Amino acid sequence: MSVRIHRLAQIRQLQYQGQTTEALAQCQKLAEQSADTELLALLGVLCCQNQHFELGRSYLTQLPVYSLIDDVATLTDIAGIHILLKAPALALPVLAKALTLAPEENLALIRRGIAFMQTGQYANARADLASALTHCLPYHTGYLHINLARCALQLLDNDNALFHVEAAKALGSSTQDAWLIIAVETYIAFDRWQAAETVINDAIAAGVNPIVGIKLLALILAAQDKHDEAEHCLRQALQNYPEDIELLMQRAQLASVRGCFGLALHCINTALGIASDNSALWVQAAYTAKRQFDEEAANSAADKALALTEDKADLSRAEALTAKANLLTDTEQQQAEALFLQALAIAPDCTPTRLNLGHLYLQWGRLDDAVEQFEMVKQKAPVAGYGALINARRFPDQPETLARIEKMARIPSLQGSVSSSLLFDLAAAWEHLRDYDKAFQFAAEANQASRKFITYDAKQHRQYCLSLQQVFTRAFFQQRRHYGHPAALPVFVLGMPRSGTTLVEQILGGHPDIFCCRRDWHYGGRDSALKCLGKTSRF
Repeated sequence: MSVRIHRLAQIRQLQYQGQTTEALAQCQKLAEQSADTELLALLGVLCCQNQHFELGRSYLTQLPVYSLIDDVATLTDIAGIHILLKAPALALPVLAKALTLAPEENLALIRRGIAFMQTGQYANARADLASALTHCLPYHTGYLHINLARCALQLLDNDNALFHVEAAKALGSSTQDAWLIIAVETYIAFDRWQAAETVINDAIAAGVNPIVGIKLLALILAAQDKHDEAEHCLRQALQNYPEDIELLMQRAQLASVRGCFGLALHCINTALGIASDNSALWVQAAYTAKRQFDEEAANSAADKALALTEDKADLSRAEALTAKANLLTDTEQQQAEALFLQALAIAPDCTPTRLNLGHLYLQWGRLDDAVEQFEMVKQKAPVAGYGALINARRFPDQPETLARIEKMARIPSLQGSVSSSLLFDLAAAWEHLRDYDKAFQFAAEANQASRKFITYDAKQHRQYCLSLQQVFTRAFFQQRRHYGHPAALPVFVLGMPRSGTTLVEQILGGHPDIFCCRRDWHYGGRDSALKCLGKTSRF
């Protein structure tokens, strides 16, 4: 065995043992002497494993097209770079060639399993990972059990997930963050709340990152519909770790679930103050600002995400394009479609892109095109895919499919013990099948689940409606009958929420000579705004 081959074997051994920093240092020293395709590919993987993604990408660009390469190790490492750069669709054909050349290549099987997981093909992933488990290196055994547990959970095979969680624990994986996360998710699936809390406390005592434990504790609370306690848990944690972006983003996510978009945006902006060059945070800021009807802030955030990803051609660029396109779907729909398609050319498996593009096609009446997008979403994100298909009036009619959707709806999550949106979808599906008893059952359960996030006071609402009636009287309009300008433009449609303003806009906007501008949402003190109306001038 030559010295170079021996050193490469040593580097790979360090990599398999998780010593990627040392492996990268030794690999770089070896590359100073000479660097062939195998070494460049290995360097690329090690750079990505050490979070040096742009450097890893640069090594990838120095490699020839994979179809010209016949070395299995090189092909496997090229695929590894794609996976770590969040481009699993590009990894799959490379791994297919590697496994054609060497069907028993363990690392290629593992990486293809991971690529299948990232693209939502969990049955295929489980097959590859299970095959790799039968003849893997000792370093990979716990890792494989953890990922097999995740596949089983996604396939709603909870018993199998628990088996792999326990197997990984027996191999000493219980001190790993990845094991703790999947263990808690598995116990939650069985409603074993005490067991979930116990493994978190044990893991923290054993040295697991406490931030991971705090996030999981908040998840456990929210999954039991204890959202106030989950919020308190995260708020207290942020007093000790005020600059932890993961905690800030989980609090933002929890706030969004509860409809508190102002708080969610505050958390995201705090995170941006810490990591202003993080395009993913700007993307989230764009979506959240839109939900709060702050178009200016949403567009500013989306533009910032585009600027940060201008020189990239990866998932981050696709997400930035999607965020911008999402803001244009009400005004510049042709441009929005172009941006969605541009994003899909970069990342074909980007779920938000396909969902938003499908909804745009629905607006245009292109039902078949919309359904095509939603079917693709269903393969990777079943919850979102089934929901979108049902909203497009493509109802599943097979009992096993409906049972699967119901099972997904009852998986506890940050949203709570059930998914109200999926329960509403099930109600619509059963109504379509004319089983009205089941439809009402799911609708009632969905309403009960969603009501916990709605702060409604009937007395206060009635008082507000009365105050509106007191302002907009016959005398109010009589005094203002000469206001405005006799010209046909502009026309402002004024009204309170749910009063039919959108319908009026659509009717007026249907005329070819009328241009619809946009809507303005104003928040603040309602009473003071109403009082101010009485003081308005003619212009």
